[in-house]
Amino acid sequence: SFLLKSSSGNLLQNSSVFFDIPLIDKSNYDGNINEYKDLKKIGVRFEFGEACEYMGKHLMSLAAASSLTRGNVFSILRFIRFLREKLLPPADFISSIKDGQWLKTSLGFRSPVGSVLSDDEWTVASQISGIPFIDEAFYGKEEICQFKTELELLGVAVSFSKCYQLIIDNLKSHS
Repeated sequence: SFLLKSSSGNLLQNSSVFFDIPLIDKSNYDGNINEYKDLKKIGVRFEFGEACEYMGKHLMSLAAASSLTRGNVFSILRFIRFLREKLLPPADFISSIKDGQWLKTSLGFRSPVGSVLSDDEWTVASQISGIPFIDEAFYGKEEICQFKTELELLGVAVSFSKCYQLIIDNLKSHS
């Protein structure tokens, strides 16, 4: 369970469409819950970052069970945007999900790290390299392109600039 500052707890609870975060209801304890010093010893967590990490791990368990939908992916991206707009650090949440294989690409489900958001600059490179482009047919080109900043924070290549190693790493074998 989490005992967060009421402002950050309310923000997380109201912004999360994935699931309910187990927040301790301070009003149930007449506001005296903070007087108990040993709560951490029994597993209560107090940090905003820990709550974000908890959410990320839950999402990755959904992804592992193939239960992460297109809508869930957009919710993830909207949540990262929400954190940025509220000037809250998205790093803990991002680090808990960026290595999972949940982003649908032209080469199957992949980690955002090393995946590519396609544009015209990639045309020539895609002829010699098997690049894992985000599946625009699945996500919708216009919809997914609205989240370039969030995708880049997750490790997606959103521009061709300086992505030469990605092309080399995915060179097609000569046949």
